[in-house]
Amino acid sequence: MDATPWRDVLVTRFSALRHRNFRLYVGGQIISLTGTWMQTVAQGWLMHRLTDSAFWLGLLGFTQFLPVMLLSLWAGAVIDRMDKRRLLCLTQGAFLLQATLLALVVTTGVVRPWMVLALAGVFGMVNAFDMPTRHSFVVEMTSREDIGNAIAINSAVFNSARIVGPAVAGILLATVGEGGCFWLNALSYVAVLVCLARMDLPRREFCRRGASLGAGLAEGVRYAWRTRALRNLLLLLGITAGIGFQYQLLLPVYARVVLHAGPKVYGLLLTAFGAGALVGALRLTGRPGRPGLRFNLMLGLGACAVGLGVFAWSRLIPLSLVAGALDAAEATLLVAAEISEVEGRGGEVNVLLSLATAVDEVWLKELFPADYYEARGVVYDEAAKRVVARRERRFRDLVLEAKGNSDDVPSSEAAALLTAEVLAGRIQIEAWDEGVEQWIVRVNRLAEWFPELEVNPLTEADRATLIEQICYGETSARGVREKPVMPILRDWLTAEQLAVIDDYLPERLTMANGRRSRITYHKEGPPVLSARIQELYGVEGRFTLGHGRVPVKIEVLAPNQRPIQVTDDLTSFWRDMYPGVKAELSRRYPRHEWR
Repeated sequence: MDATPWRDVLVTRFSALRHRNFRLYVGGQIISLTGTWMQTVAQGWLMHRLTDSAFWLGLLGFTQFLPVMLLSLWAGAVIDRMDKRRLLCLTQGAFLLQATLLALVVTTGVVRPWMVLALAGVFGMVNAFDMPTRHSFVVEMTSREDIGNAIAINSAVFNSARIVGPAVAGILLATVGEGGCFWLNALSYVAVLVCLARMDLPRREFCRRGASLGAGLAEGVRYAWRTRALRNLLLLLGITAGIGFQYQLLLPVYARVVLHAGPKVYGLLLTAFGAGALVGALRLTGRPGRPGLRFNLMLGLGACAVGLGVFAWSRLIPLSLVAGALDAAEATLLVAAEISEVEGRGGEVNVLLSLATAVDEVWLKELFPADYYEARGVVYDEAAKRVVARRERRFRDLVLEAKGNSDDVPSSEAAALLTAEVLAGRIQIEAWDEGVEQWIVRVNRLAEWFPELEVNPLTEADRATLIEQICYGETSARGVREKPVMPILRDWLTAEQLAVIDDYLPERLTMANGRRSRITYHKEGPPVLSARIQELYGVEGRFTLGHGRVPVKIEVLAPNQRPIQVTDDLTSFWRDMYPGVKAELSRRYPRHEWR
């Protein structure tokens, strides 16, 4: 069975993973987020075990999320001006220290509720910088057309960790206790730091240009408040998320007091909420058209209320799990807004919403039919290192879908794109070596010294044409790198011109003693014959090329191939210079012949 269609499907579905940096990021996040959810589960269970109080659980959530609320706006302005990888290394290192301290106090048995609160506050302060940094960092690891796919993968990783982490934590709580969860979480941050260190990204220094941090914050708040749709949706999100979704803080109470269960059931409850959220997100991608959007939002809020009510009154574990999953599945309140007035760094307008509704193409066609179109073209795919025929469905400048293959690429267009990559230095033709450059110089000097032969010199434009001929018939960088060059270069001249160049300006010159020495041609100045002093024995006089019209410089080399003298007359060299050269070099190289 041909596997190509499946490979194409995978490449299209997970196109962002073709970027090495993003693959490293996803690998680290899978491990780290799973560990974070394990710590979240264990931390709530630990606080309830120490205090047996619902108030302390609420205080724990307040302590952990208050720094996020207070610092997030300011942190966003700081993040936009800093190198994100360096900032992530700092935040992940701080998380590692926080998790290690929490694991130590639990393992040694000295843990107290105030210690858990203090470390939760530290986690919240670090998270105020880490969470928005991770969301915006996605942009720097992928290309523009893969940003949407990268966000989807990032969301899938988060929800998958939300399922796996609590389930594993429930098992660990029942077997090794809270300390095991905290130690594993601390270890998970090491994976993130290793992945960040292996990324190949340019370093960005702290940037102070533009408005001050305070001015930037004020402008962002004013813009959100002026935009009616955005203001209403953010208020709705704040009310429902701030009041309706905080029940998860009290899950240890439900597990221990209401359901009379242990940590395994506690972990399963959180896993059910995570599974429901993942199912809800997947369901949203298959929504009907725009007329059903408001209905789906109202239905989701209503179903969320029903699920939360059933969960509150349920005393049966299976029913609680189903109600929790229903509640999370319908609680996907996501906001999408087009913002075109907020200027980012460097004068660019960059809008990235990590939480956004899926946009159906039907909506775009209904509302903006003139802005929806398909584009076809041939491009050089930097990631695949080949020319592909790309078909894109676009809404204005937004690429909704892109497909490419190398089978339908016209040879002339592929050659032009590959030539541009070669001229820019991004593709190296391995066979284009010093011999090729010497051949071009020989042609140009022949045209200069012997204009009556009517040989045209090779200009920079001709060089680009030669490269395009080399690239013709190829679609990949590898094919261009391995392409032979000299046959194409020799086809540039006629058979008569090739004979003339070998006659007038040969690559090698046969001397009177029968030895053949290589001649180097330069863009300016005479050609140079280089030979070791022993290879010149028996040779007198001067050398010329082009039937005596072009004098040749003679570069005399020592036995170690280093130049010792440049002359245009060997007779005078043997008479005037050789005795002194022989006296000096014969002592250093006694095994060589000296006449």
